Amino acid sequence: MIFSNIKNTTLLFVLIGLSSFTKIEQNPVTINIQTPFENSSVKMGDTVFIQASISSDASLHDVSVKVKTADNTITAFTENIHTHDNKITINKNYIQTIKYKTELILEISCRDHSGNIIATGTRKFYSDKK
Repeated sequence: MIFSNIKNTTLLFVLIGLSSFTKIEQNPVTINIQTPFENSSVKMGDTVFIQASISSDASLHDVSVKVKTADNTITAFTENIHTHDNKITINKNYIQTIKYKTELILEISCRDHSGNIIATGTRKFYSDKK
């Protein structure tokens, strides 16, 4: 009987220990950026097309779309999209106004209804001299 209780107690501790190592993702979000293409170059005056799709197991609240220089000194484009859907398609564009060669980052961030950032997707591309 004592041996049986020890086995049961040991099994219980093993199960508790294993469950503490299990990562459970709540409301996974997928951000798929189609354009701009990774490492592509745009020149001053070019139209930059931003196309992406986002899906989530739960409804989203806010989606932030931002293009900034890698050193974070210039924001070339920004838009906040309010939604209550669990899927969203982004089709935006802007005119490139940066005159010099620099690395640009497209950043798409999703927030839940509490305002917490739950996912971020990025894409690197470049501004080139005209």
